[in-house]
Amino acid sequence: MQSNVRGVLMLFLPLLLGMRDPFIPVDDTCRNAQIGRWQYAGSVDSGPRQIAFLRDEKGKWRRIAREDVLMSGWRITDITSESLTMETDEACEPSQWRIIKGEIKHDKKDKPAGAVTAAAAGRQ
Repeated sequence: MQSNVRGVLMLFLPLLLGMRDPFIPVDDTCRNAQIGRWQYAGSVDSGPRQIAFLRDEKGKWRRIAREDVLMSGWRITDITSESLTMETDEACEPSQWRIIKGEIKHDKKDKPAGAVTAAAAGRQ
């Protein structure tokens, strides 16, 4: 009898103490989880402003400029040829993120440049 009470107590103790259910996903109000899926491709100068190319978590390419606000509420603060810096909401931690330019993966149907030249060389 005492072991049944102990088992029930251990089952409901986290709820009584106000702990969250570990099987429910954590609310990501700052959307920090999506930044790992973003990809920075670089930037170009367009007159007085610099335009950056950013691929979002859905795979859509976006053209953004300094002081633009992204859909997550983050504001672009700095654009260089190698990185993109943005600030999050004051309540979010960390308050600033930097995405470094990385290699862009192409679709599987794209052939590497060496394969095209090798095929052309074989025809000659």
